[in-house]
Amino acid sequence: MKKIIICEKNSLAKAIKHGIESRYSEMKSVVYHKGKDALSTLIYYENEHYIVTSVVGHIFELYSIADYEGVEKINWSDISLPYSPDNFYFKTKIKKEFNKRFKMIRELVTRKDVDGVFNCGDNDREGEILIREVLNKIDLDKPVYRLALAEVTDNSVINGLNKLVSDNEFDNIANEGFARQYADWLYGINLTTYATVKMNQGFYSVGRVISAVVNAIYERDMAIVNFKSQKYVVGISNEYTNDVKIEITDKEKFFSNENNIITDDIKQKYNNYFNELNNSIFKVTDKKSKEKIIKRPKLFSQGKLQNLMNQKYGYSPKETLENVQKLYLDGYVTYPRTPSEYMATGEKEKAKNIIHAINTKWNGNLIFIDTKSVFDDTKIESHSAITPTDKLPDIDNLSLPLKNTYLEILNRFKSVFYKDDYIIEETVINISNGEKNYELKGNTLIQKGWSIFTKEKKDKELPNLMINDVVNIFFKPVIKNTEPPKHYTVTTLNNFMINPFKKETNDNDDELYKNIHAGVEIGTEATRPDIIERARKYNLIALKGTTYTITNEGINYINVLKRLKIDITTEKSVYLNTLIKKVFKKEITINDCCLTVLEEIKNIIKEDINVDDMKEKKELDYTGEICPNCGSKMVWKKGKFGKFEACSNYPKCKYIKK
Repeated sequence: MKKIIICEKNSLAKAIKHGIESRYSEMKSVVYHKGKDALSTLIYYENEHYIVTSVVGHIFELYSIADYEGVEKINWSDISLPYSPDNFYFKTKIKKEFNKRFKMIRELVTRKDVDGVFNCGDNDREGEILIREVLNKIDLDKPVYRLALAEVTDNSVINGLNKLVSDNEFDNIANEGFARQYADWLYGINLTTYATVKMNQGFYSVGRVISAVVNAIYERDMAIVNFKSQKYVVGISNEYTNDVKIEITDKEKFFSNENNIITDDIKQKYNNYFNELNNSIFKVTDKKSKEKIIKRPKLFSQGKLQNLMNQKYGYSPKETLENVQKLYLDGYVTYPRTPSEYMATGEKEKAKNIIHAINTKWNGNLIFIDTKSVFDDTKIESHSAITPTDKLPDIDNLSLPLKNTYLEILNRFKSVFYKDDYIIEETVINISNGEKNYELKGNTLIQKGWSIFTKEKKDKELPNLMINDVVNIFFKPVIKNTEPPKHYTVTTLNNFMINPFKKETNDNDDELYKNIHAGVEIGTEATRPDIIERARKYNLIALKGTTYTITNEGINYINVLKRLKIDITTEKSVYLNTLIKKVFKKEITINDCCLTVLEEIKNIIKEDINVDDMKEKKELDYTGEICPNCGSKMVWKKGKFGKFEACSNYPKCKYIKK
């Protein structure tokens, strides 16, 4: 008897095939259907033990409203809102282009010589439900197992197949995935329809994530536009002591008046203040030097890796994810879609194997370090940090983007497990005139250690000073201006979505992971890149270099949604995300989640706010044709799928030319 393995992608199917062949006989490639290209050609692999195939994305999709109503097409204005399937029973239909692929999978799964099925979707919520959607459409009485691979190496494939882990053990993840899918359908379908029909001018894509992201960028840009700079004066000393320049900035600030003018009175105040300091004698009151071991960096989460690759190489979050995904499918790194920077305690032997492989091939000088800063189960929900595997590539044969990405992951792992610490001597000198105190800090390198794999911090030189030595200080007034908030960048927007309520001064690691486990985030590591790209596609936001800005269309979009009282705040997006997370924790059911979302939608729609004053008065673009129903002129209109011809007498006449 054989078992069939259904993978999410062709590339994963090939990797699974390679893993099986490392233990068993060669797998024969069988062409089920010869298509026009590689994507449309249907292939599966088979030997005496296993069959391997793939779905290549979602074969099924949720019903549209037209599908539920049993019509080919439905006018948006004819939809009775809020709309939801009866008892939240969401139906799916096969995508036309996947008819043959589903037929192939069904035939393979139901073969008499097949006694079990492996769900081998990507190791996340989306991957879990993607294969389940297919199996749910097949009258199956065979056991279903889960092949969830943290890494795609030959050993991990064989070990995963031998464990025969029931897919039922992943029901919580699946339920969360379905809850997310259904909630987004309810929210998106209803509020997109509502806003689009209300405005009757263009398409308004509303979503619990995309709307919150666009709103965050809008609010930041509006804060910048409305920002009024104010002049202020601060004292800066740049004097030499023992041939070393010491820069000190006094904390006292002298602000301009309400008209942003630094008056003579203000000048007199800061001149008196600085003269008093400059006429006093500052001496060293305390000096302490100590060796300091610099804390090693953490392993990479998806978000932190995306930030670094953008800052260092200019790669977009989506490009980085695609690069890591390729490395993962080739077996060189672990699963990429993870919010964690830690490894599980059960992965210590795995870490030792990676260290051994790196030391053997590259003389890495790595040692196993067992510490909670690396291994911590409380910081992991489902996926550990991104690390190399013990399958090491020929780096020079990788494309440049893959090479850069792999080396950063490799070097971060080396930094964590390098044999030597990074040690500096940190010196703190306190100086005072008896009333005013300043602190000087400097450091010198003692041992580079793991910092050889990262950008080294430059030494900060301090003069050779002893207790009671005089330090030269002379403050000069410098006029500065208060600065507006900064635009969101690729990095800061990513950080905001990961931890939207984080304060700049809050580095509480435990609090961060507590929030991640609770769902206190916007989107997920798997969806964020696509959400941002969609906002750009709809021209709601723009990306110039590494900076995001709101567009005119985006401003109009936000104003319309706010007018309609559609809550697009960060708080609301996080609330909906935590609601979905409760399904995973078994605190509520999928139906409970959908019911709560529907109530949110009902409260918005019942307001039925008039937005006529917000509509642009545009000249009608006549097509030259006459409406066959009422005799009015036909006009060009723009919808979700482009331009279409409709009657100018809308809404009295709802004729649309097909």
